Amino acid sequence: METKETVDANLFLGQSNFHAAGIALSTKKPTYVLDPYFNEVRDVSKFAQTLEKKQL
Repeated sequence: METKETVDANLFLGQSNFHAAGIALSTKKPTYVLDPYFNEVRDVSKFAQTLEKKQL
C-alpha cells in the first residue's frame, strides 16, 4: 500500500504555495503549507483547484 493511500492530508514545510499545490493536485488530498518564515499554516487546496481550472 502506498503512503498517499493511507494519509488524510499533506503538510508542506516551506513558503511555496505553488509547490504545495502540486502535491495537492497529484494526491487529491487536502494540503497545508507550514511556513516557518511567516509562522503560519495555510490551506492551499483552493489555490490548487484554481491552478487546475486555469490549466484546462
